[in-house]
Amino acid sequence: PDRVSFGSVINACARLGRAREALQWLERMQEEGLSPDVVCYNIAMKACAKALQIDKAVALVERMDASGPSPDVASFTTALAALGHAASTPDRGRAVALFRRLVENGLQPDRHLAEVMQRLLGTAAFEELRLKLGVDIVEGQARRDVRINQRHVLSRLRASSGERSVPYQAKHLQR
Repeated sequence: PDRVSFGSVINACARLGRAREALQWLERMQEEGLSPDVVCYNIAMKACAKALQIDKAVALVERMDASGPSPDVASFTTALAALGHAASTPDRGRAVALFRRLVENGLQPDRHLAEVMQRLLGTAAFEELRLKLGVDIVEGQARRDVRINQRHVLSRLRASSGERSVPYQAKHLQR
């Protein structure tokens, strides 16, 4: 199996809410000598967040930050959003530490990440942190990156299977 095949299986597990299996496939991918890309990690992280396995979701972004691939804005947003689902009182210290890592990695938060941080810390506290770190908010970067990554994965899947790109309506008319 190649990276695309593993990514597809991880994505299927995530869509079914099976975080444990998504993580197992991520590990198996590495055992097979393939390095998961940021898309595979983000999908596994999202599966963990969806299953309320918050520590595992945050551990994935920390692992990416330590040994690669470099996490993107969507990676940090997913981990921070997971922290927001953790309990009635989220771990603000951990949220601030993740936000600092994002900034140290040279990434700029987008509007979506800013909203997540405002929910975690409160608007005033987040604005104070943002100004202290000298960080501006960029419009729509993470969502654009996710869409580009999703399109990239789909095009790789289609190319590897020999499938031609067929418009959505045409696919459904053929049934």
